[in-house]
Amino acid sequence: MSKKHIKTLGVILGSRKIGEADKFLYIYTREHGKIKTVAKGALKPSSRFAGATDTLNICDLELYQGPKTLIMTDIKTINNNKNIRDNLEKITNALLITKVTDSLTEETEPHPEIFELLKEAITKVKESEKTLLVAATFVVKLLDILGLFPNLKDDHSFHTTLSPKYQKLLQFLRNESFENIERIALTPEEKSILKDVLQEILENELGKKVRIL
Repeated sequence: MSKKHIKTLGVILGSRKIGEADKFLYIYTREHGKIKTVAKGALKPSSRFAGATDTLNICDLELYQGPKTLIMTDIKTINNNKNIRDNLEKITNALLITKVTDSLTEETEPHPEIFELLKEAITKVKESEKTLLVAATFVVKLLDILGLFPNLKDDHSFHTTLSPKYQKLLQFLRNESFENIERIALTPEEKSILKDVLQEILENELGKKVRIL
């Protein structure tokens, strides 16, 4: 395979419109990390790219490196995760996962561990009734992989003191599998506090306000 022709597996993180017919896609790939590519004609109903380029799709991709941008030449949907889009709670948490991935990762830095984590998390959102817990686990594990997971015992890491209970919870999310984590039962109050803690961690890392649900 030449350097100009790329075949890879990727998760579509998001997109934006270019003109009346084209899409600019943000994709996290197994072999190349986060990439940006143009899908020409993807907004046309008759285009073979039309449904295949939706956010959250897991796809086999063929790309061509043009003079300035990557151009998508073919795409095959492996999983379109349609049932996520039909459920408000699932789509909200799945889009949180893709947004955080896009915000925290750099372009063209291959990181297969992140790709596998992303793919697993989206699959878990589709299957699980505890989608907030899945999304929270993804955020914690992604921060850990990137070396951004804070020192939970450092009072300067948070504006408010993090109780031992939530230190223990975050460490559990960091170290355990999704299967074990899904056994946790959180009260509405605990869910609210967990969201606040994750929001503060992300805002510290990104240097800007973010909204966790």
